[in-house]
Amino acid sequence: MGFYRSKDEKILLGLCGGIADKTNTNAGLVRMAFILITGFTGGLILPLYALSILLPRKSTESQEITSQSKDKSQIKEQKELQNNEEPIMVAEGNTGQVNLYSDRIIITRDGILAKLNHWNKGSKEIPLDQIASIQLKESGSISAGYIRFGQSGYMESKGGVFSAATDENSVNFNKGKDKEFKDLKNKINELRKKKEKDKNKKNESAIERLKQKLVEDKISEEEFKKKKKLLEE
Repeated sequence: MGFYRSKDEKILLGLCGGIADKTNTNAGLVRMAFILITGFTGGLILPLYALSILLPRKSTESQEITSQSKDKSQIKEQKELQNNEEPIMVAEGNTGQVNLYSDRIIITRDGILAKLNHWNKGSKEIPLDQIASIQLKESGSISAGYIRFGQSGYMESKGGVFSAATDENSVNFNKGKDKEFKDLKNKINELRKKKEKDKNKKNESAIERLKQKLVEDKISEEEFKKKKKLLEE
């Protein structure tokens, strides 16, 4: 089926909503582009917009469900992941998907918009202990939201939603996906805190064993301090 007007995502005729649904793009971004084009052409595009009333109208809800099911099946089939481990959580945006595992996240790029913005890039894996920060910007009435992962040793992008669209550590998402990405952020932080707690507990046990060896004269004071310092770093 060609282009159509959306029954569900509309302000006037539903043309921008239909284009957004057809191209798997945020409707707010399509409207913004239309406004810019109208300004650049001096309004010459408006007659074409009026003629769009001749296009058929279509509900996008069923198509959205079908698209989401297809994306989820693709993610499940990918399993490029170590030991075929199933993800704990998957958050799907329009410029990529974030797959959360117990010790890492993997950002994949499925879908037309994702491939257009990241045509020369594959999946990106970030261990949880390398995530320095998580920036979450909720979607607005005419703008997409995004999640951006700050990574140790990686020059973090400082731009907004347009910069996030091409940043390899970011994923943009449409309105209605805010909760999904909020839950993802909370779960990642929960796992990071648990890993840090487990690491501290393990280090404390190792230091106690070193103390015992020191008492038993199995290691020198200098060795003890050196190894203790490494564990505390």
